[in-house]
Amino acid sequence: MSMEMLRHSRSLLHFRGEINPFLAAAKLVYPHTSTDCDALSAHHLTPEARSVIAAEMATDAGQPGRWPTNPTELKGLASNIARRLKIQWPAVNFEQRSVHEAVTHAASLTPPGQKACPQSIQDFQLALAERLPGLNPWFYDLDPKAITAALPDIKPPTSAPGPNIIEEPPFVLHQPWDLAKPKQLGNLPLLIKTPSNAYRLPFLRALFPNARVQVLHLTRNPAAAINGLVDGWRFRGFHAHKLEQPHGIDGAPERNWWKYDLPPGWRAWTQRSLVEVAGFQWRSAHEHILDNRGDDALQIRFEDLIGPTRHRIFERIFSWMDAPLDPNMARIIQTGLPPVMATERPRQRRWFARAELLEPVLNDPRVAHLTNALGYTDRATWV
Repeated sequence: MSMEMLRHSRSLLHFRGEINPFLAAAKLVYPHTSTDCDALSAHHLTPEARSVIAAEMATDAGQPGRWPTNPTELKGLASNIARRLKIQWPAVNFEQRSVHEAVTHAASLTPPGQKACPQSIQDFQLALAERLPGLNPWFYDLDPKAITAALPDIKPPTSAPGPNIIEEPPFVLHQPWDLAKPKQLGNLPLLIKTPSNAYRLPFLRALFPNARVQVLHLTRNPAAAINGLVDGWRFRGFHAHKLEQPHGIDGAPERNWWKYDLPPGWRAWTQRSLVEVAGFQWRSAHEHILDNRGDDALQIRFEDLIGPTRHRIFERIFSWMDAPLDPNMARIIQTGLPPVMATERPRQRRWFARAELLEPVLNDPRVAHLTNALGYTDRATWV
């Protein structure tokens, strides 16, 4: 949620979602790469791959926009949504005409010309789902109560949204989007928020050879972070990789899918318990970040971003990026946002309910060493 708040800053540029679909277009995702995992190096950036990724990024980088006020804007919004639907639902054939009609209806429920807010985006998404059979709202980051109230006949899924995944669910919510202008591309920082990039830092530096690449390293105490990964594995989303052979992870409900990051060495963990796998994922990601983040990095604690000092912490982040903390961002810091990409509403020490299962993983010497290296030596501060 805290990093999602940055999306509302007019001092930054963003992509609509994570960059994994761009890499998939260039066939730089498992199982197409030689690494057999999420890791990418500079050697993977062939001229062909660079061309594909650059084209994808050029049609996506920008900022949240305003709801359409005329037919031309409405047509543009419909075209953008039709393109995103192909990424989210590659096995479903959404006709362009049906998409345009659904967007027209959904847009009629929004305040024209006004900036999209969380409530209007949710209402828009539910209206799309009502008019587009095959678009299951349960795979989007929506309030479950709102889905049930608006579309009671559509039930929560028990498996992946399809046989192939390009964009990892929960899917990006559809909303108006302003593409970046040339001047913005030359002056505003571009924020790339994709957890799997922990294994791609050399690749990203090669992808942006003329840019200042900074790493914002967000940490959280291991108990809460590992517990959250376990919850995600058992949630209806976060499908990342369809495996060639079913895994035997004890406690994971879907045997054909690996969720979240696919670290180097993952095959050695396919017969372990889910808590152990989550601990391995947490440890591996942070180890790779520490090894590759470089000198121009800023480490921030999640706990500080949700506490009373968060305005000061965000000021520090913007100063580090050489970007002004704009009034809109200041307002969002003050008011906050609804939870995003969460299995349930956040609450302090949620991990206590699984403390007994977590204890052996937390006491693993490799996890304990990393815990200390990240500054979480005092368990009394773990929330």
